[in-house]
Amino acid sequence: MTDPGSQQPSGQPPHQYQQPHQYQQPYQYQQQPGGQKQHTTTGIVSLVFGIIQFFVLPVIGAIVALITGYMSRNEAEDNPNLSDDLGRVGRILGWVGLALTVVGIVFMLLVFGVVLGTGFLGVHP
Repeated sequence: MTDPGSQQPSGQPPHQYQQPHQYQQPYQYQQQPGGQKQHTTTGIVSLVFGIIQFFVLPVIGAIVALITGYMSRNEAEDNPNLSDDLGRVGRILGWVGLALTVVGIVFMLLVFGVVLGTGFLGVHP
């Protein structure tokens, strides 16, 4: 005997088949509440290396800041929901770091040339 509560209601097949899996649309970036845009990951990396270059990696940090800063700009141009603010700051810091490096090298060469030219170290040209 079967349990009366386990019988299927009349008119329905004994097994229910599920709908085939529906594919979802690719992920779309959602606008943040309040109109704020999301920052790009490459923009964050650019800002971090733009700051780090002044303390640890002078030339390498500047180059990484510049490359990732321009990558951030390209990502923000492709997706209007992304912000390039941090990438822009990273690019500016990268260029400032490179300029200071060049000025420092020129200054050191001038000082070295003056010191050698005056015979201050006992070396005569």
